[in-house]
Amino acid sequence: MAKGFYFYQHSPHRGVLGSLALALLTVNIVAAQSHPGWWTYASPDATALVGIDWRSLRGSPFADAVREELGVDGLGFPALDCLGQSTQVLVSSPALLAIVAGAFTVPTLGQQASAKGFRVATYKNVNVWIAPQSSVLSIALMSPQIVLLGSRKTLEEAIDRATDLAAQEGETARAAKRKYSPLLAKAAQFARNTDIWVVSSRLPDPLASRFIPLEAETVGFEGWVSAQNGLRLEAVLVASSKEEALVIAERMRGSFSNLTSLARGIEVRVDGDQVGLSLSATAEQFNASLKNTPTPVAAPAPPPALASVASPPGAAPPPTEEEKPKQPQVIRIVGLDQGPVEIPFPDSSPHQQQN
Repeated sequence: MAKGFYFYQHSPHRGVLGSLALALLTVNIVAAQSHPGWWTYASPDATALVGIDWRSLRGSPFADAVREELGVDGLGFPALDCLGQSTQVLVSSPALLAIVAGAFTVPTLGQQASAKGFRVATYKNVNVWIAPQSSVLSIALMSPQIVLLGSRKTLEEAIDRATDLAAQEGETARAAKRKYSPLLAKAAQFARNTDIWVVSSRLPDPLASRFIPLEAETVGFEGWVSAQNGLRLEAVLVASSKEEALVIAERMRGSFSNLTSLARGIEVRVDGDQVGLSLSATAEQFNASLKNTPTPVAAPAPPPALASVASPPGAAPPPTEEEKPKQPQVIRIVGLDQGPVEIPFPDSSPHQQQN
């Protein structure tokens, strides 16, 4: 059975991506033509876009990590086989909307969604399947090649944008009136021959930061990763000033120096208020980095107070709790006119009981 977008709590390649810091788990990319028409389903108010060429990535070392970010415990993609066989994915936010390209039919999608407890519905003649839990995205079938994933409200807004324009006169009028996110134009330049890309108007961002593990505050980010015939990475962080760019760059260099040899090869450069990151590795170098394992950390020595101390020669062993002399116990009564009174507690030892 083909894998869908299932969430894996422990991905075997998660450590690999983390070891490359920002790069590998960093960005989720879509290899596509320049600004394909199906991208326009994204909200014109989108502040972050993530693209994924799933056809290329699903057989790569990063497949499980991408599934983890997209799955039911990540962004909330339903665990449907037909989604797992898709070709490309575009995710936009802050109104989380995923546009998935592939091959979809009403019978197949309906059968798989119903088996997961989805409820079938229609909105403006569009087939919709409502997810049984709020943590899972609902599904709208826009065409045999495109489905949308999002909350019910987000799906209805996306359908409104598409169908309301379609009701007007002619394709030219629709193109003139339709509004697009300005990030789409930036993303188009990364969509060819890349596996994962991210464009965001700021960092941190709820969507972009999920794929970009960089602790930095910026007023823009754009970057891509390709794992075809090796590994290539390019990214640009836009800082709020030249001085802030220098600070971010120095912090990045320090972070990469503590990672794997491949991550230490990430070039960091500063150009005005922009910080550029780039990496190029051969297939041999990339494959070797996947075999790196963390160096075991020796267990710390016990503190001196817990270390055993040998008794001096001839010294008697310390008395046990039973052998230690017991202190006399008393019952103390307070609140009397004559003051507190202490009464010896009866001895409950076997000798006393025998007497």
